[in-house]
Amino acid sequence: MKILKMVLNSKNTIFFDKRFDCFFATAIYSQVIGSIINEFCDSIILKTIVIPLFLVAIFSVLYSFYLNNYLEPIRRKIQNVSKGEVVAAIFDNVEFYLITFSLIVYDIKSMFDIIFLFLKG
Repeated sequence: MKILKMVLNSKNTIFFDKRFDCFFATAIYSQVIGSIINEFCDSIILKTIVIPLFLVAIFSVLYSFYLNNYLEPIRRKIQNVSKGEVVAAIFDNVEFYLITFSLIVYDIKSMFDIIFLFLKG
């Protein structure tokens, strides 16, 4: 309970670095556009666009997670973040990691479906 009060009272704490918003915007836009094309278009030529879009989404998300995990301990040392806020930040990002993981699984499954569609002819 003490950790929850501390987190709710800390308004200046940033749990995820805002410098990586461009990577997430890229991932979200390419994910949405690729999913729409994949689900609603039957053209083989348009389906070829989906694979690079999904790859952009996967690599931009993984790169931003890598950079965030690499720079997170440095940011915590500079801002003198308490251990309770560190635990809250980890649990705050868990749902985000799970959502992103499910989108990556969807992307990989869709890419293999498209590749097998090409192989069938």
